[in-house]
Amino acid sequence: MGGKGSGKPKGCKNKDQSKHWTPEKKRAWSKEYYQKNKQKQAGYCRYYRKTNAEKIRAKHMARKEEIIAHNAEKRRLEKVGVMNHYSNGTMCCVRCGFSDIRALSIDHINGGGTKHRIELGRTGEAFYRWLRMNGYPEGYQVLCHNCQWIKKSENREVRYTEYGSKAIRRIRTSVD
Repeated sequence: MGGKGSGKPKGCKNKDQSKHWTPEKKRAWSKEYYQKNKQKQAGYCRYYRKTNAEKIRAKHMARKEEIIAHNAEKRRLEKVGVMNHYSNGTMCCVRCGFSDIRALSIDHINGGGTKHRIELGRTGEAFYRWLRMNGYPEGYQVLCHNCQWIKKSENREVRYTEYGSKAIRRIRTSVD
């Protein structure tokens, strides 16, 4: 009936039929099979992870540095892509021209960025990915963190939390 050792894909009843299995047909069949058997496949995965936890952990730990480096590069490239788009290829702050990517960020031109990110439930790389996946919507610009805070202060968007105001009072009283 096909499968291992028979020389034809699963689902083929005879060898002549296996000649007609193109890579596209195999891919489509695999996708269809997976869709029909999601729970069964998930059960296999859970069982494997449960019975081979130490093996998986050891494999992961052996590649830990490689994985960390790969993820950092992926995050950096996502940020570079978004900054490149919103700065029209200059990769620098719109206000002051600062160009160190470590201190550049995306700013909502009309304010309300915190509220928007909370609604989306995304920050950092996830927000950059959201911008890319949504076709780089208008209303954003590239600012360095200093200009970002200056803009917030000018627009009176800075709110001190209870802890923040206590900290400021403590600093003022210790200086006096």
